[in-house]
Amino acid sequence: MRKTSKLFPKKPLLLAAAAAVAVIILAFVPAVAMATSYSQSSQVAVVPSTTNIGPGYTGQLPTSGGGFNAFTFSSLPEANISAANLAPYDTVVLYQDCDLGANLTPSQKSDLNNWVSAGHKLIIYDSDSCNPTDGTTPDWSWLAFPFQTNNPGQLGSHNGSLSVVENDTLASADPPSAYYIDTGSITTNTDAVGDANVMVTHDMNWYGNMSAVNANGVHGWVHTYATLGSGLVIYNGLDTDFMDTDPGLQKIWLQELQQPWNPDGLPHLNSAAAKNYYWTWYDNVGMRNWVLMANPAGRPNLSFNLTIAGKPYGLSMAAGNAPGVVQAGKTLTAIYPGIIGGPVKVTSKTGDSAVVSQRSLMGNSFEEVLGTDADTLSNHFFWTWYDQQSPGFTNWVLVANPSATEAVHVEISIAGKLISQNDIAPGQRWTPTFPGKIGGPVEVKAYLKGGTWAGNPRDVIASQRVLSNFGTAFNEVPGIPSRELKSDYLWTWYDNASPGATDWVLIANAGFDHSGNPQGTVTTHVKIGNTVVGTYHVGAGQRVTPTFPGVMGGPVEVWTDSGDVIASQRTTWGPSFEEVPGYGKDALASDYNWTWYDMQSPGAANWILIANPNGSPVTYTIKIGGVVPPGGTGIIPAYGRVTPTFPGKMNGPVEVSSTGGVVMASQRVTWNGYFNEVLGTVLN
Repeated sequence: MRKTSKLFPKKPLLLAAAAAVAVIILAFVPAVAMATSYSQSSQVAVVPSTTNIGPGYTGQLPTSGGGFNAFTFSSLPEANISAANLAPYDTVVLYQDCDLGANLTPSQKSDLNNWVSAGHKLIIYDSDSCNPTDGTTPDWSWLAFPFQTNNPGQLGSHNGSLSVVENDTLASADPPSAYYIDTGSITTNTDAVGDANVMVTHDMNWYGNMSAVNANGVHGWVHTYATLGSGLVIYNGLDTDFMDTDPGLQKIWLQELQQPWNPDGLPHLNSAAAKNYYWTWYDNVGMRNWVLMANPAGRPNLSFNLTIAGKPYGLSMAAGNAPGVVQAGKTLTAIYPGIIGGPVKVTSKTGDSAVVSQRSLMGNSFEEVLGTDADTLSNHFFWTWYDQQSPGFTNWVLVANPSATEAVHVEISIAGKLISQNDIAPGQRWTPTFPGKIGGPVEVKAYLKGGTWAGNPRDVIASQRVLSNFGTAFNEVPGIPSRELKSDYLWTWYDNASPGATDWVLIANAGFDHSGNPQGTVTTHVKIGNTVVGTYHVGAGQRVTPTFPGVMGGPVEVWTDSGDVIASQRTTWGPSFEEVPGYGKDALASDYNWTWYDMQSPGAANWILIANPNGSPVTYTIKIGGVVPPGGTGIIPAYGRVTPTFPGKMNGPVEVSSTGGVVMASQRVTWNGYFNEVLGTVLN
């Protein structure tokens, strides 16, 4: 811990550093009519923590010098909070005070809520001082708009990433703007981002201004705001250890004080409660392309928005519901003839997890691609292989920038060699192809335009699209984030025995593990069913592509003696080509979901594959459209699998659940002789 600085009022306000999960609930109280309109704060009361104050605690809020001379600051102890004592102030700052829920009386809580709703400003600073280890157990259940934060604690971490998502008067990513915040400098030169608290659950009334990935690798909103009656609430989860020296942190604090309210003029564009899903591309020109949004049975209604290249597109409605609302056990399908572009974003407006996918038909070729959850976006992706050399193959690497405010720079490497790099404007995409190239692994790195990958990483959406068989067969596979590299992968099935089928297991060594630690040669093993069929030694930056003629069965497992790898299956079946990434064994679950099932359309055959990786039997249940069909339940023996199909059925969503152990599940579809496989989605 660093010593406190001199940039403080006569009564210093101290930051305590530590962390835990904080739950904040703002109890809503109706606004008082004719509340005053404020152009900025003036009379500011700071409520400091009563627990985490003393020698060794750092991070004081500047209250004098420069723009801070425009405000009058006072200290307001917890015990003095009351309607009468709040009356002289237009702004209150709750500074690292995580124990108000326990310390305030019901009357005090009501007084503060009424004061905000009547037309005042509340600013909450809550980084790493909320720490049960230090005797502070957070309880914000008395406030009305709830959220939880993930808190790394006092790590002093200069890692993570920080992005301005919404350009407004609180912060902007636009350098010429008067509100510009240099997020790269804050990330590199302070522990504000690495030690930040980020929202992980939240009320729909919160809107996001900045998002961050903290030292725990958790992505969430770190700077948000909410309108409460005629008042304004601002949440700042950035650690303030460097507040006394870092101009970026000081500017954020100053702009919070300068923020007008009633009205606030803020865009209210990004609901902090919303959950977003992405794809790199949409094409209803060269193919037919549907976007499917499903809500499994037994859940509340979901409400969706959809945009393509930043432009909103309408969604249909069911009887008695608003557009984009999907009832439990139902699936909404959207198609937009003549539209091509990307990225594609589907938003679950309530923040509830959903099952979303794109289904595409190109000629007789069928492909389904799951949406990428915004929480799993990355600045670093891998694939096992690239092929623009084999006869009939065309291979694109698609990278889309989901940010509405920041341009990113992207580097693409194949087998460890930089092949190409390019800038991508906000909301745009890049779709390069590299004729004559073949090899792997394939790597994508993304960072802020003008910055560095080490200092300014930025999340993107990435996938590979392949046309094979001279343009008649289409496949798309999302990139594997580097933090999701695994030492153990599974698939439901392997088939190198059926007529026309060839099946490869591809294993690549990125040269480091999921934490970024360098690694050398990795020893890997392949098992099909319960039989080990191969052992391979894969050097850093190298790959192996074994195939096992005449073998058919499942489940398939790839694991290492130590270290992490990238793994996928590539299959040619008749005229079609399909690649399926491995599913991490540590992520196996007892419930999987898909958007749709079709064993009714002409030319369609649809199997649900469930594999049991356990040494004892498990029981499974299948629901289609919320109903268990005949033959939809059964028992899978140890290390066994089932592949049921339901002739004449067409509906969604599809759900597979198991008891007695976790399973691995996927759907396999043949469409007019072309093959596709899609893994199940695990909710929550």
